[in-house]
Amino acid sequence: MKKIILISLLILSFSCKKTTETTIDFTTQFEKKAGTETPEYKDIISYYERLAAEYSEISLFSFGQTDAGKPLHLVVYSAEGIYNVDEITKSTKNRVLINNGIHPGESDGIDASMLLLRDIVQNDSLKQKYKNSLIAVIPVYNVGGALNRNSHTRANQNGPVSYGFRGNGRNFDLNRDFIKQDTKNAAAFAEIFHTVNPDVFVDNHVSNGADYQYALTHLFTQHDKLGGNLGIFLENEILYGQSFEVPDLADYTVPLGKARVWCEGNDITLVSFGIGMKYTLEAAEQLAEMGVSVEVVDLRSLRPLDTQTVINSVKKTNRCVTIEEGYPVCSIGNYVSSVLMQQAFDYLDAPVINCTGKDVPMPYAANLEKLALVTTEDVMAAAKSVLYR
Repeated sequence: MKKIILISLLILSFSCKKTTETTIDFTTQFEKKAGTETPEYKDIISYYERLAAEYSEISLFSFGQTDAGKPLHLVVYSAEGIYNVDEITKSTKNRVLINNGIHPGESDGIDASMLLLRDIVQNDSLKQKYKNSLIAVIPVYNVGGALNRNSHTRANQNGPVSYGFRGNGRNFDLNRDFIKQDTKNAAAFAEIFHTVNPDVFVDNHVSNGADYQYALTHLFTQHDKLGGNLGIFLENEILYGQSFEVPDLADYTVPLGKARVWCEGNDITLVSFGIGMKYTLEAAEQLAEMGVSVEVVDLRSLRPLDTQTVINSVKKTNRCVTIEEGYPVCSIGNYVSSVLMQQAFDYLDAPVINCTGKDVPMPYAANLEKLALVTTEDVMAAAKSVLYR
């Protein structure tokens, strides 16, 4: 009778344990609130701690310290499990490193990574697909920014209800600190990066998709150019809040190294690219109201650079101003000016003026940053100067 009772208790014990394991809820805050909310930092780490405790394929490590006084975490998925940091470095699998929350207000990657790792460990088909891969995830890179939650610093962004701040624990923009390593975050990140030594690195940022279709699709449509003159596309984060018209076409690409003439004119040529186009077009509109016929050239790509379109324009207008947010020394405008001096000197009726940002370290404070960057007023003043008005 005692043996029967003991066996019954053992069966009941195993049965209860199995029931408990299958009822652990790994539904994320993002899912529970239909995409309108993202979890707080403590809940993100707690989620991964529970996931690692439940599934042997998931491991959670911590590296160094951030400016917020907390470590930088690394979540690792591997089919056989990873039990110490050395195993990551020695792994012969395809290694992927995913970085999230460099700007915690852009929380898409944070939520998506939580869903990704959960779905893999809970789906045998996905486990089979990723059996030869090691996926390492930094849950939140900017820990201090994630702790500084608010609902008002991303006015042009559609959700979530509350989110982290761009600056870290010492108000650094980590997006600009990978090389300098002025922050503890960047030093801890470097340790993680060298530990993982990834074959593929993914840094999750957010874009509203306004004017990036060309750049994002070009890699896949210009295969003949991938080996050499691929070109360097510069996209400015401030553009993410701007709206532009996008052609409603399934396949929208143009050849690399071909500038766009936004509007034709006869009195002056304004040459720009990226965020500089915002100030250029605003100035062109104001100049037009003054009766000035303006030709605007958008370079679009910088290598290869379509200098011929600029030369042809200056031969017609005889005056030129270049506009960009970069520093005045070694700027794109410097190079364009040099080309015009060599190939269109006889057509110039005035010196070429380069409108750039100020030659100072870029401030983080919004009011000082605004003073350091080129403005529409700067473009207007330069245009009036070459027009002798």
